[in-house]
Parts: sequence; structure tokens; C-alpha cells
Amino acid sequence: MQSLITLLSNPNSNMKKIVLSVIGLVIFLFILTNPSEEKHEEAFMSKINSSMYSSITEPDDDWGQAGQALGNTILEVMVRNVVSVDNYLFFSATKINYEGSSSIVGIGMLGVVIITEEF
Repeated sequence: MQSLITLLSNPNSNMKKIVLSVIGLVIFLFILTNPSEEKHEEAFMSKINSSMYSSITEPDDDWGQAGQALGNTILEVMVRNVVSVDNYLFFSATKINYEGSSSIVGIGMLGVVIITEEF
């Protein structure tokens, strides 16, 4: 570590330029691939769907499919009203806002959103 600091403190070092260029590239990559709010909403809906439908069998009649479609529509509206995203430039946080309180339930970076198990 000390040798890296010594190397970076030398203003004429080519290694300093390379290291700073790599650091800048990594920062730019994080900023460029920070997931959008839509990706956060999709990840949250996917997590809820997998939790809801893991114990329910697939509907085999038209009424069951219509009920499932209605449930998905209600879920989409709820997610749009309850889920928000805080963008911290290098990463973003998925938040649930409910009855005046909010809690972070997921994090997004490098194009991926991870929702926690409990929310």
C-alpha cells in the first residue's frame, strides 16, 4: 500500500496516470450502469410475485387467469405508489414508503437490483 501511495505522489509517473484512469473508468461504469427506477419496480414486483405464487397453483380456467391478471394489475399500481428509488450516483436504493415511514428493501448497482428477503 505504501508503494502505491509513493507511486501516486510522483507527479511525473505514468503509473499514476494509469491508476487514476482506471479509477475514473470504474467510477464512470458505476454511474452509467446504475439501474433505473423501472428496474427497481420490476425487481420488487418479481420478488412479490414469486412469494405470492410459490404456494398457489397455476390457474387452469379462464376465471382463475382473469383473477391472476387482476391481481397483477393491482400489484403494479400498488408498487408504483409505494416504491421509490433514491439515486446515490454509484448505486441506488429501493425504498417502500407506507403510512409515513419508509424502509430500504433493495439495492441496485452495475445494472442489477437485489431485493432483500424480508420487507
